Amino acid sequence: MNESVLSALMQLFAIVASMADEEIDAVSSKQIVRLYLQSRLSSELSEKYLQLYDDYLKQFTGAGQSGKRRKRISASSVKVLKIAEKINSTLIGLEKFVVLFRVIEFVKENTKINEQELDLITTLADTFDIVRAEFQNIFNFILEKYEEMPAKENLIIVNNHKTPDDF
Repeated sequence: MNESVLSALMQLFAIVASMADEEIDAVSSKQIVRLYLQSRLSSELSEKYLQLYDDYLKQFTGAGQSGKRRKRISASSVKVLKIAEKINSTLIGLEKFVVLFRVIEFVKENTKINEQELDLITTLADTFDIVRAEFQNIFNFILEKYEEMPAKENLIIVNNHKTPDDF
């Protein structure tokens, strides 16, 4: 991913973290971002983008403004749309799926998904022109247990079991 996509992803992660229903564990949230970055970038670049995430998070949470949550959520929705539209033209097809996948993973790891986070994810998928069925498959793949997935026939499972019943 290029610099503008990584920057946008840090913004999206920070927005998601700022939209949580409860006060999220900032250390846990930051650790998720750190692990993501370290798995893809050098340690120097990881620290650079982790600092960027911290800066965006401070900006979006507006330290000490807990009474203005609804206004912050509305502003966050507009920011998500602008960010998505901005990076949509720079991303190729597969990269759009990767960004969506990572944002859903971040939401899953960060907290239980609330309505605002679901709206954010849906807005992202719509802006990226991801077909609704594909979006639903990605969403279910990340969030559901295998046994509870509605469209198991869309999965390829690679393991050493001889039959699906052994899974």
